Amino acid sequence: MLGKLMKYELKACGRIFVPLYVAILVVAAIIGVFSNTESFQVASILIFILMALFIGLMVVTIVLIIQRFKKSLLEDEGYLMFTLPVSIKNLILSKYLTSLIYIILSTIIAILSFVLILLFGGNLDISALLNHEFWSVVNQGLSQKDIIFPVIIMIISGFLVYTMFIFNVYISLSIGHLPKFNKNRTLFGIITFFAINIIIGIVKSVIQVTFISNAYKIQDIYSLLSAFNLYEVVNIIVSIVIILILFVGTSWILNKKLNLE
Repeated sequence: MLGKLMKYELKACGRIFVPLYVAILVVAAIIGVFSNTESFQVASILIFILMALFIGLMVVTIVLIIQRFKKSLLEDEGYLMFTLPVSIKNLILSKYLTSLIYIILSTIIAILSFVLILLFGGNLDISALLNHEFWSVVNQGLSQKDIIFPVIIMIISGFLVYTMFIFNVYISLSIGHLPKFNKNRTLFGIITFFAINIIIGIVKSVIQVTFISNAYKIQDIYSLLSAFNLYEVVNIIVSIVIILILFVGTSWILNKKLNLE
């Protein structure tokens, strides 16, 4: 059932995202073409348009995250959604996983747009990318533990930061729709969002200060690197715990305290 919910969500969001993706790629290709000519003014205008499209993509992503959750679960559409033979956790996960998919797609589109600019501008040699020596160098770099671990940590941390943001939005919207806040739902939702962010920031700061205070006592560079890796692991574990709390809190509110518009 989760798959069917996600399919519905992907289609609903795709009506907005897909045209944006196509527009970004087309503009990027045209920029590449014009960068090979003397029409620098046209290229500059197109670069401005491309930046505007990227900003628009960011804004649309945030707005859709809020709108799809609010409209589907907290407004009139919620009467239909909550009659479906599916758990509330799956309803929440369908929204989250769909937003995650589109964030990944947006990242891929951003990378592709720059590749198209280089490709159509004649600054990217495809044959070089297919060269065996190129991939040998890449593989050698990825095989270095000192490189691969920080990269993995960075990817996981980025994923967790985004996930915390999503579930913070979800629980803030849900708290704003508690019966006691009927007259100022939006205001209390915003206040809750920033309050939770402050609490998370305090928790993360305590961990960071603890690490820094202990790091000063370490003289050996290898021990310092080990301590830094430990700090990152602890930070990830704390982030996962926070995400679980936000997720369970959202599920509980929607299950026990739901107050549809």
